[in-house]
Amino acid sequence: MTIQPTDTLGVPLAVPLLSRSTVRFRTADGSATAPSDYQQVDVVVEFRGTETTKTVTVPLAGDGRYEHHETVSLLLSEPAGAKLGPQSTATLTILNDDAPPVASVAGPEPVVEGSPVRFTVSLADPSDLPATVSYATADGSATAWADYQPTSGSVTIPAGSTSAEIVVSTVGDQTTEDLPAHPVQPGPRHPGQRPGGGR
Repeated sequence: MTIQPTDTLGVPLAVPLLSRSTVRFRTADGSATAPSDYQQVDVVVEFRGTETTKTVTVPLAGDGRYEHHETVSLLLSEPAGAKLGPQSTATLTILNDDAPPVASVAGPEPVVEGSPVRFTVSLADPSDLPATVSYATADGSATAWADYQPTSGSVTIPAGSTSAEIVVSTVGDQTTEDLPAHPVQPGPRHPGQRPGGGR
């Protein structure tokens, strides 16, 4: 059975027949699951006369979530009037066509000097893959070391979640002042992407 990674599948018969023959074609979950990723198909394919190829369509479902490519198993069985060739199974690959979610950071309310500052990094949409976001502090009206401890690194938002927290330590002194609104600058990275969003 020669199958290409597409939703329209050809089922070939090696030798044309002068009579009727049939074979059962069905799908089975791989990493993709029905009905959330595709619609299950279980049909009897019929060949008549000199026919050697039949087309079977597997309907796919769009879910709008960033995820890995997924697979569906394609199986031939129960031939009648013919016999199965050496390849009676194949794999259909469903390509992910959804963009990675956009990450943003929210500034907290003003805090007392010496207290930790908690920033929330959020995804615009949930992802089926972990999302890793790089960050670094930058001076606003507050100055690194004098008012807060500069920091940089990355935080991972688990698959299915939409937020994670970054903590920045402040330095206590005798002056009343505000922290900068956004001393943390995010830069999203996802599995399979280089920093900056390229693949």
